[in-house]
Amino acid sequence: AITAGDSLACKQAPGVMLIGTALAASAASSDEKKQTKRPVESPFRQQKMRAWQPILTPKWAIITFFAFGIAFVPLGVWFYITSQNVVYVEKRYDDQCAMYSRCNVTFSSTRQMNPPVYFYYQLENYFQNHRRYVASRSDDQLRGFVISNSAVCAPADSIPSGAPYNQNTSLILNPCGLIAQSMFNDTFRLYDGNGDAVGWTSNGITWPSDAYKYGAPQGGIILAENGFPQLNSSNPDFRVWMRTAALPRFKK
Repeated sequence: AITAGDSLACKQAPGVMLIGTALAASAASSDEKKQTKRPVESPFRQQKMRAWQPILTPKWAIITFFAFGIAFVPLGVWFYITSQNVVYVEKRYDDQCAMYSRCNVTFSSTRQMNPPVYFYYQLENYFQNHRRYVASRSDDQLRGFVISNSAVCAPADSIPSGAPYNQNTSLILNPCGLIAQSMFNDTFRLYDGNGDAVGWTSNGITWPSDAYKYGAPQGGIILAENGFPQLNSSNPDFRVWMRTAALPRFKK
């Protein structure tokens, strides 16, 4: 005979099994959802957003090109006039002057030069962008800190012990590195047709963003040859030289 309690137990048992099966299926579905790499079902993620793609007919293409052409005509005329007003004089002197000597080079301009007048030197076949050349510098030393290891400046990092200073230990160059030690050191003076010196200044030739990169030189030995400017991080010409050029032909 089946009692009321037995009948209740028989009816509840399948219910418990169904609940357990539902929980297991939910956990499996949750694991699959966490592991999937499918983007979220949204118009933006599924690239289903509305878009407008213009299809230019020959008529609209011609109108567009003519409109841009007419707009750029006055701009091109302004660029051309501006470039024609630039007075440019170039003079090569390495074929007239011997190394480590002073010489006079005469040049003249057929047009009036209005201030400000800028003076540049130009080098060719000088690869400042070489990987080893660019890396041979010490930014800490240029900022004014005393460095004890100059390996970053190799191979132009120090002077061996002994000659020419008869020191017992090697001396770290300041500034060290190939860039600093190969600075272009030709000096120039300008004179007018009457022989009077033309004054000029190097102030303002460096980038304002380079100001924080340099400080007062500390430590090491500072080399300077007679008649040539001292390699000093406060020298504007030196700062311009330290900003390496990307191409083998450059002006500074």
